[in-house]
Amino acid sequence: MRKGQKVRILANNQIGTIAERKFVCIHGKRMVLYLVKTEDGRLCWYQPESLGSTHEIVSVSFDNESTGQKLRVKVDWDHTGGIQMTMEDLSDIGLEKQKGVHVFLCCRLLELFAKEREER
Repeated sequence: MRKGQKVRILANNQIGTIAERKFVCIHGKRMVLYLVKTEDGRLCWYQPESLGSTHEIVSVSFDNESTGQKLRVKVDWDHTGGIQMTMEDLSDIGLEKQKGVHVFLCCRLLELFAKEREER
């Protein structure tokens, strides 16, 4: 990580910018600490494992075990910008022919992310 890089604080999902990097020795162990300035102006030191990327890609699969139908939703979330979602049919019958609780759950998940995108 370098100075000026945007990072996500994993503990609270806040976005911040690395202001400084410092090498320290605590109890004989050498470690790196990063000073992160959050969007609300606060400064705090963090260890590298407490910080993450501002961009995540996650796939969620929905299997209807009764009918054998399958859906996958790919969520591409840039915490500094927006969310892109893609729904894919894994059972080769077509999205429009999918029926069942798995479709209901998948639609609710997409609605939840759409609502999150509107609030940002």
